[in-house]
Amino acid sequence: MRAPGIGPVPKRYGAADTALWSRRRGIAVCCAAVGVRLRTALTGLLLAASWSASVVTGGSPASADQCVTTPDAAATNLWALHRLQPERAWPLTTGAGVTVAVIDSGVSAGIPALSGRVDSGPDLLDDGGSSMSDCSGHGSLVAGIIAGSPVGSDPFHGVAPGARIMSIRQNVQLPGESPQGTTTGLAEAVRYAADHGAEVVNISSTSVVDDPALRTAVQYAQEKDVVVVAAAGNDDLGLSADHTATTYYPAAYPGVLAVAGTDANDQRVDTSHVASYVAIAAPGKDVVSTGPNGPGKYAVVTGTSFATPFVAGVAALVRAYRPTETAKQVIARLEATADPPPGGNAGIGAGIVDPYLAVTALLPAENGVSQTSAPAVRPAALPTAAPVAARGGVGPAVLGAVAALGVIGAVLGMGLWLPRGRARRWRPGRRGF
Repeated sequence: MRAPGIGPVPKRYGAADTALWSRRRGIAVCCAAVGVRLRTALTGLLLAASWSASVVTGGSPASADQCVTTPDAAATNLWALHRLQPERAWPLTTGAGVTVAVIDSGVSAGIPALSGRVDSGPDLLDDGGSSMSDCSGHGSLVAGIIAGSPVGSDPFHGVAPGARIMSIRQNVQLPGESPQGTTTGLAEAVRYAADHGAEVVNISSTSVVDDPALRTAVQYAQEKDVVVVAAAGNDDLGLSADHTATTYYPAAYPGVLAVAGTDANDQRVDTSHVASYVAIAAPGKDVVSTGPNGPGKYAVVTGTSFATPFVAGVAALVRAYRPTETAKQVIARLEATADPPPGGNAGIGAGIVDPYLAVTALLPAENGVSQTSAPAVRPAALPTAAPVAARGGVGPAVLGAVAALGVIGAVLGMGLWLPRGRARRWRPGRRGF
C-alpha cells in the first residue's frame, strides 16, 4: 500500500530493528526499539533510554570513542510530517515562549536544527557527562522531533520549531555497557523540570517498577501545571516471557499523556504496548529525526520513544497559543481533537494527534473537561497555512477561478440592475427590479 501523496510505505528494516532489553535483579527493564537505515547497509544501533529500580553501579564515564556514530541518512520519506502537517498551525503558533524538558540521554547542542534553543539542565548520571552532549543519540532524536527547525534546503523540521528544549541527562545506553539511570534519578529530573519553568515534560523511556518517588514527582509536576507526556512502552522485543500484561511507568500514572506508536497506514505498530492507560498516538515507525554524532545529520528510528515527542511538540504549540489553559485542559484538548482510531483500531487511545485541530478547535466547554470523555469539537474559523499536497485541498488556481466568476457575476448584475433603475428613476419596483 501507499500513503497518499508521500511515496511508498517504508518496509521493516529487519536486522536494523534492535531490541533493547535488560534484566537486573529479576526486574525487566524496557527500552525503546530503534531501527536505523545506513546508506549502504543495515545495522543495529543502540539508541535507547532505560533504568532499573535500583541504582546501577559500576562502569566508567563515556569517552569520545564510545559515542554512537549516527548513520548518514538523508531527510527523505518524511511520512510522519506529511501525516501530521504541524506547519499548518505555524501561522498561529510555533511554540515560541514554551520550554519542553527532554529527560533523556542529553541533547547535542551543536545540532543545526536546534541551534541556540537548547538550555542546559543537570546531568544526573554523575559520570562526568553533560546534558549538552549525547553519546547515545536518543535524546537528540527526541529533541529534533519536538523542536527541530528547517535547515537550508532540507525538508525535515520538528513539530514546534519555536519552542526551547531543556535538556536533563538522566539515562544512557552505550554499546556493550549496562544501562545507566534510575527511577530515583528520573523523579529528580521531573521535579527539576517543574521547578525551572518547563511547561511540557517529555519522557521517552519506561520502567516496570512503580517507584513511589517517581509517582510523587509526577504528581508534583502536575500540581505545578506541567503537561507530562510519556512513552506507552514497547512489547515483544525478543524476551520469551509474555509481556502483554506488563504495566509501564510513568506512562501508567493518572494524568500522564501516554503515547502509542502508529505506522504510515495509521495502524498501531505491533510492538507498541496496549493498555487502558494509553491516551493518544503519533507516528512511531521509521521516523526521521536529527542525529547527533558522526557524518550524517539524520537517522531513521522506530519505537514509542519517538512517537512521544510528536505529542509533546503539539502540547507546546497549544500552550503557546492558549496560555490560559491548564495542563489538564491541554491534555483534554489533544485527546478531543485526535483522529479517531481507524476501524476501531485498539491500542492507540483517542487516536492520532492532530496538531492543527488541537490548536484551533473550539471545545464546547473548557472548564471541567474530563480527560477520559472527550467532547465533540468543531474547527475554528482561523487562518490556515498553504494547503499541503499530501492531503489535497483547494489550490490557488481554484480560488482564482472562483474569484473570477464572482467578478463576472457582479458585472452582469450591474448591467441588469442599472438600466432598470434609471428607467424607474430609482423608485422601488413591484417585482424586485
